[in-house]
Amino acid sequence: MSTRPPRRPDVTGLDLVGGPEPLTVTLAEHDPRWAEAFREHRARILAALAGQDVDVEHIGSTSVPGLAAKPVVDLVVVVDDVTAEEDYLDPLLAAGYVLRVREPGHRLVRTPERDVHVHVYGRGDRAVEEYLLLRDHLRRDESDRRLYESVKRDLVARRWEDTNDYADAKTEVITAIKERARAARGVRHVLFVCVRNGGKSQMAAGLARRAFAEAGLDVAVSSAGTAAGTTLNAQSVESLLEVGVDVTAEVPRQLTEDDVRSADLVVVLGAEAHVEPLGDTPVEVWETDEPSARGVEGLERMRLVRDDIAARITGLVERLRR
Repeated sequence: MSTRPPRRPDVTGLDLVGGPEPLTVTLAEHDPRWAEAFREHRARILAALAGQDVDVEHIGSTSVPGLAAKPVVDLVVVVDDVTAEEDYLDPLLAAGYVLRVREPGHRLVRTPERDVHVHVYGRGDRAVEEYLLLRDHLRRDESDRRLYESVKRDLVARRWEDTNDYADAKTEVITAIKERARAARGVRHVLFVCVRNGGKSQMAAGLARRAFAEAGLDVAVSSAGTAAGTTLNAQSVESLLEVGVDVTAEVPRQLTEDDVRSADLVVVLGAEAHVEPLGDTPVEVWETDEPSARGVEGLERMRLVRDDIAARITGLVERLRR
């Protein structure tokens, strides 16, 4: 996620503007005009958000040549802060889009004709990487492309009460395809977990980000807690600042099943937290040093924990470079 604190608390529930919309799904053979529509709307979005640091990507089935698709072009827009709607939502509405969905971490606007959907996420949101993982794999892998299309054709004959219901029905095959995509690409995302996500897992994530960058590894890093707290451990933060790693902007986050599924490697720090493996994602446990068992407390304890984690991160870097 973005290291900047959000401008305000995000929404906590789903606001489906206009309510559910019954949907009859139709599939069309891939149409080169979908790529043209993406380029047109990308230009419109960039003009509307001129001066802002945003990314715009073509996602969904219309972004995959050779794949039959529902003729609705999907784009994802990455902004600095999804809660700062005045920065992006007002300009997008002024550019002719209509708000359809407001939910935690995600906004959706679309054209009045409903033939273009624009998904907005904050920078660093795992959902964006998931969209791109699926897109890039389907572009490369003909077997999974055919599988995905066959599932969609099986579903297309049904009548759906809402677009979201149709999307949910594809979850199982999408999950399986993304697991194969992760296996094919190797480790690209490491998730560090402890209980509160205020100390050890934040330390590991901060140290790993620096170590991976220094080693030239294109590996994303995130952290979460099995029973996340609300604040960072002050001594953990201080011990990291001593070695030039700043995690002061991080916020403890509750672990979800989607976090585990989207990671290529889950590292659990200490014996207190427990994570059930999901899919093909490996889970390993680091039995980190506990100086308090030797009577060492306070900042000195945290320095020893930091150094133990740093040594393990060095070993992980070597593994990933092989």
